[in-house]
Amino acid sequence: MKENTHTATGWRGRKISNILIVSEVALSLVLLIGAGLLIRSFMKVQQVDPGFNPDNVLTTQFALQGSVYQDGDKQLNFHKQFIEKTSNLPGVELAATSTSVPLSGQNPKIRYSVEGQQIDFNNTPFAASADITPEYFKVMGIPLIKGRFFTDQDNVSSDKVVIVNQTMAEKIFPGQDPIGKRITRGVPDENETPEWSQIIGVVGDVKMAQLSEKFESQMYFPFYQYPQDFALRSTFFLVTRTKVDPNSLVKGVREQALSIDKDLPMFNTKILSQMVSDSLTYARFLMTLLGIFAFSALILASVGIYGVISYSVAQRTHEIGIRLALGAQTFDIMKMVLKEGLSLTLLGIGVGLGVSLALNHLMSNLLYGVTTTDPTTYVAIILILITITLMAIYLPANRATRVDPIVALRRE
Repeated sequence: MKENTHTATGWRGRKISNILIVSEVALSLVLLIGAGLLIRSFMKVQQVDPGFNPDNVLTTQFALQGSVYQDGDKQLNFHKQFIEKTSNLPGVELAATSTSVPLSGQNPKIRYSVEGQQIDFNNTPFAASADITPEYFKVMGIPLIKGRFFTDQDNVSSDKVVIVNQTMAEKIFPGQDPIGKRITRGVPDENETPEWSQIIGVVGDVKMAQLSEKFESQMYFPFYQYPQDFALRSTFFLVTRTKVDPNSLVKGVREQALSIDKDLPMFNTKILSQMVSDSLTYARFLMTLLGIFAFSALILASVGIYGVISYSVAQRTHEIGIRLALGAQTFDIMKMVLKEGLSLTLLGIGVGLGVSLALNHLMSNLLYGVTTTDPTTYVAIILILITITLMAIYLPANRATRVDPIVALRRE
């Protein structure tokens, strides 16, 4: 058999090509695993119960202006009138006001103290806080776990009360009934008498900042009990549960507000369900961007493997002809070519796995409900990558089985 004078040059070129293919496969695997983890995380977040019912709820923000509203009675009268007028609009089921709304980006946290528990001034706990009117929980669809909701009787002339969420109740009173216990906003000075508020109810946990967050302590105070806190409540949300499309009520809500105060600013009008969707925008963007890069890398790797294997088959036409002339079966030729391509793929997968395990911890803060070593994602991505590359290898392998031994032998 004649020796090919270009064997050394051909081998050197094939070696460089093989290194490139291994690198492409490794890069594809790293990007595909990253995209796969984000996709799995995104699917998990979409299934999260936010703790409230966002369907058919209109949220609108207002700002009370002028010294007139620093009068506590006038401020409370405004809210009562506004809620009553809005509730009487056709298509409105319930209406309430609150100083904050979930996923609005305006969810202040304040310190709190528990009666009977030692106060650590250097490590006082925080909780999300909101002042709400009585119908707020019903409008938002937040369930009552224990106790009762606020009523109109929880006002300036009644004892101070507060409602906490389940997480806060279990945190500060583990294994105890929190109803009847007392807490206060802030850290009381040793020389002052704390203004304790009695816990009258426990409600379900709510995702306040984002859906992927853990549930945190939350406490709710009755709006009508603190008219003096104008500075903290000059900006508020009107939340309206509707029987019709919430968008159709925007104009009516605006007219009711202006009928009470013609200079009342209205802004940030949103549908609560859209706010839930918008909270996933960043995660959706990252998933899409990484998915595009991963898909592009997969296509490049497939094309690269196809090109290298096709070139290798063309260079080995003489060898394949001899093998066929000596009795090799088409299955043997197919297996030989597939083995060469698959070995490059597996080597690239091995390198890619090592890189992924080393780097994926950097994206742990972007994941929810999925670990950076999620076996389901890794196995699925590896199987996809092997399947795609096998398809790229099959075409030149199938072409190799059709080599005519006579023609191949005559070529050189």
